[in-house]
Amino acid sequence: RYGNLQLNAGSEDIDEWGESVRLRLDGEVRTVRRAATYGSIPPGRIGLVVDSYGLLSICVDRQSAAEELGLDVGDAVTLEALDSSGDGGDADSRNNATTAAVSVSLRPPSRSEPS
Repeated sequence: RYGNLQLNAGSEDIDEWGESVRLRLDGEVRTVRRAATYGSIPPGRIGLVVDSYGLLSICVDRQSAAEELGLDVGDAVTLEALDSSGDGGDADSRNNATTAAVSVSLRPPSRSEPS
């Protein structure tokens, strides 16, 4: 329904990386911020949230992250730690990387939503 991209990685995989994380996907590189809730992601920005399954999800506030990033089920996304300057441009940052496959699915309606 929302187009969030669930990864097969949990927050424990990136706990020591800080607030910002680099995403590498199909030749594109983006820097995203970790967020405590979906609503705390600024409008139009990409965030990384721990979902109800305890897994990391890439999301965009009130938009589809799947559409924004052009990703689909099984596409590879690599998460990388940024270096202390915030750009993560050195080879050392690639040693601190987690590659995850994307899972995209519709969220079942909650009891308070009409079917």
